Amino acid sequence: MSMNANGAEDGMAPAGPNNDRQESSSAPDHPGTGTNTTCTSTGISRPHRHGKSKHYRAVEYLLRSPSCVENRHLRRLTGGGTHGGYRPLFDGTFSNYDPTIDPTVDHTSSHGNDDAATKHTSSPTPSSIAMEPWCEEFMRLVLYDERFSNIACKGQKLKKDLVDSVAIVERVEELLAKQYTSRVDLLETGDGILFFDLCSGKSITGLMLALRFPKSQVRGVDIRPPNPTELHLKDGIFDNLTRLTGDVYDDDIIASAIDQTPKGGTCIVLGTHLCGYLSVRAVDLIAEYPDVISAAIVAPCCLMRQKKPSKYSKGTGWGHDTTKMARIAKIDPFALWLQRLRDRAPVPDEDKTIVTDQDMISTKNSFIAIRNPDLRRSSAALFDEKGELMLCREIA
Repeated sequence: MSMNANGAEDGMAPAGPNNDRQESSSAPDHPGTGTNTTCTSTGISRPHRHGKSKHYRAVEYLLRSPSCVENRHLRRLTGGGTHGGYRPLFDGTFSNYDPTIDPTVDHTSSHGNDDAATKHTSSPTPSSIAMEPWCEEFMRLVLYDERFSNIACKGQKLKKDLVDSVAIVERVEELLAKQYTSRVDLLETGDGILFFDLCSGKSITGLMLALRFPKSQVRGVDIRPPNPTELHLKDGIFDNLTRLTGDVYDDDIIASAIDQTPKGGTCIVLGTHLCGYLSVRAVDLIAEYPDVISAAIVAPCCLMRQKKPSKYSKGTGWGHDTTKMARIAKIDPFALWLQRLRDRAPVPDEDKTIVTDQDMISTKNSFIAIRNPDLRRSSAALFDEKGELMLCREIA
């Protein structure tokens, strides 16, 4: 993780008493956002999960860092952030795109030197990066809307979570482009799609999907109920976003979400950094709902414990020997886990791939993208008499 000019990691306030940094006193009021962003002699009052604060939050420190230009996913989401001072933090919309500025010129390093102002760089300047409407709206909400202050104050995990969520959006766009080449309306608005986000947490991915595909429906499920400061998770903020509290191993919870798939539409299952058997659960949903689920995008995290937890493995014990198998074969356990999950998916080989995203911050930066080529396949044909997936093939 890179460090900012004050010796702090991106997305974190620097240590010491000087972390109450100030903005220009010319920042305007922002009526209609429910926040207080008026300037005072001691700085700007910003929405905070515990009320108001004049300290920079995690989002401000992140936006001031070079990572918003250097990381592809952050660059897309933030338009390059405020690095160099070209996109002001408090202009009400977080939009300051200037098409007249040459994107090959590094305006951030001139410091009054005319020669330095003409220095060329491979990275575009922040103000030359146009923001997509959904990105601009997401940043506006996080920066200025007090209901989203829990995300703005997320601390050192904010950078990683934002990058992971944009990566999921990119995977969805790639999948839709391959599977629905003739449906321009679906590719642009998500009309008729239900996104089912497993273990959704704060629903940052769900928020982005709801904005990126405004005619889609997004359902997230997480075993942890929202805490009182997570106001953005209240129903009604987005018409197309709902978060359920429940166990993803509960068939009734799963059914209640997938049953919300629009008539004649399709469901896409999503799971980011799913631990252990949660990844298996996500992959197996295609077999359980073959008439509804058209695709799944799964990003596994840690491997399953070598001791079988029968509560979740349904007595099969599948996957718990992955580490042992990798040790015998002298290969990376996580790479083997990815391959086994891919092979378990009940679709032909050409419809399931492993994609590695080098721009993700986590070392667990691989996705399994699965497409169901035939939604009308009978689910009974996918299981044998013991309940095992018939298309599952073990790796020797």
